[in-house]
Amino acid sequence: MGRGPMDETRFLRGVQISDKAGLTEFSSLYPGWYSGRAIHIHMKVRLAGAIAGDTFQGGHVSHTGQIYFPEDITERIAKLEPYAKRLAIHRTTQQEDTIFRTQHGAATMASITRLEKGTDAAGLIGALTLAVDPNATPAPVGMGGRGRG
Repeated sequence: MGRGPMDETRFLRGVQISDKAGLTEFSSLYPGWYSGRAIHIHMKVRLAGAIAGDTFQGGHVSHTGQIYFPEDITERIAKLEPYAKRLAIHRTTQQEDTIFRTQHGAATMASITRLEKGTDAAGLIGALTLAVDPNATPAPVGMGGRGRG
């Protein structure tokens, strides 16, 4: 799942099933930005479900969060195409982003490594270690933050 062809309803969305050690891996592109939020990727961890055909069913959500990227890397990426076309739109930094500051954004900062020395365009690998309480069931999160399900 999450590795098949993309279409307009699943563009940059997917499901990764972890291995027995809890590891997942996916390919993406560096996220763009929109007004009011620092660059991030949404994530949701579901536990105790099962694969049924092409879907994942059951279980419960034990974590909802976001993955952030180092500001120095984002600043360099923002100068490359196609991101540079958006430079007229203010890019909200992590220090300007209330959600990043108040919901422990620094704790979910990806560690970034270049695939090839000397150029960001060659590709990057981001890694994040996340500990999840398997018994947790957080309150629903809707647009605008916690508890607005």
